[in-house]
Amino acid sequence: MKKVQVMSWGVLFIVAIALCLFLIGFTQSVDLHKDKILPLDGYILSAGTIVGYEGDDKVLEIPASYSYGGTKQKVGQITFNYEWEAFEFFEENYAIGAEGYYDFYEEIYTHEYPWDYTYNITQYIYVQGDDFKITNIAESAFRNNRKIEKVILPRAIEKIGNFAFENCSNLKEVEFKEGLKVLGDSVFRWSGVEKINFPQSLETIYPYCFNGCSSLTEVTVGENVKEIMMGCFNGCDNLEYVYLNSQYAIDTFYTDYYQVFSRCPKLKAIYVPEKHLNYYQTTMPWSMWSELYIAI
Repeated sequence: MKKVQVMSWGVLFIVAIALCLFLIGFTQSVDLHKDKILPLDGYILSAGTIVGYEGDDKVLEIPASYSYGGTKQKVGQITFNYEWEAFEFFEENYAIGAEGYYDFYEEIYTHEYPWDYTYNITQYIYVQGDDFKITNIAESAFRNNRKIEKVILPRAIEKIGNFAFENCSNLKEVEFKEGLKVLGDSVFRWSGVEKINFPQSLETIYPYCFNGCSSLTEVTVGENVKEIMMGCFNGCDNLEYVYLNSQYAIDTFYTDYYQVFSRCPKLKAIYVPEKHLNYYQTTMPWSMWSELYIAI
């Protein structure tokens, strides 16, 4: 009869130890990768608001939240010739409540100009995390940025402030998510957006929001919009089709010079719910485009 060779207990013990060490090392490597701290490069944040952006990304996927990752010092000298230059520096560099915030703000309006200012500012480093939810984009946060081509908004954003993306001439696409309720004054004025599809959550669009967007061809308005203010699409030279899907008869105000669709020479059709057709055809300033309404 042939003898069956059986692995000794000592060998089994060594193999088991080796396997455990391998699994521990593998687990730790996965955890290190998982817990890696990723910075939010370029963003200037204050509480739940994006105040500014200094990055170079063409496609901007705006974070829904963030955490603090320490501090850094910003040191240098600058000359302010005018009060507004000092105020811009203040907005871009001082987080609300930070050391020196209130003193510098007060000095903006009391100091003589030109003003040679030496600064040593403690700034926070922001990283990906869930400690602070971002719900707002502040006034002028991305204004005059020529690099951004596409913006992807998170669900957390509820309001976009005045002039936030004004004159972002290469911005062609904006991806909205449900949750946004208010678009401020001139948010996308003079930008390069081509089509807009608003989320159903949006309720109010303030004046001149898309004023002068010459590349805009089509707009779809969600079912909960209650107000579209004057000049919202003024001067959109290539706007052709508008879908006003709101369940409400949308309110507006106007002047002799500015109305919702003033100076839109290529406008071909405005689609509205059948129950509101008469309202749009007979109520100023909507009635200015009475021949373009089509019931849906």
